[in-house]
Amino acid sequence: MLFVQAAQVIMMRPKNWHKFSFGAWLEAAATRMQHNKLGVALANKLARIAWNGIRRTPLTGRACLHASEGTSESPIGYHRSGH
Repeated sequence: MLFVQAAQVIMMRPKNWHKFSFGAWLEAAATRMQHNKLGVALANKLARIAWNGIRRTPLTGRACLHASEGTSESPIGYHRSGH
């Protein structure tokens, strides 16, 4: 819900779209999508950007013991295999 609201705020200011990394995509999508559908597509893009940032940036200040090793392996509370 929060991403949809953020997308609606961004869409209210088309003159600022070029400032964003996804500005070219947004301008092209605006020509082919209905307004509400574009808002949901933009919200999805914002969520993916946020998830990518969370996934790649380890959180600090919280440690959790990994059950099999007894060590503080993952600061976000679960073991990520392959990373």
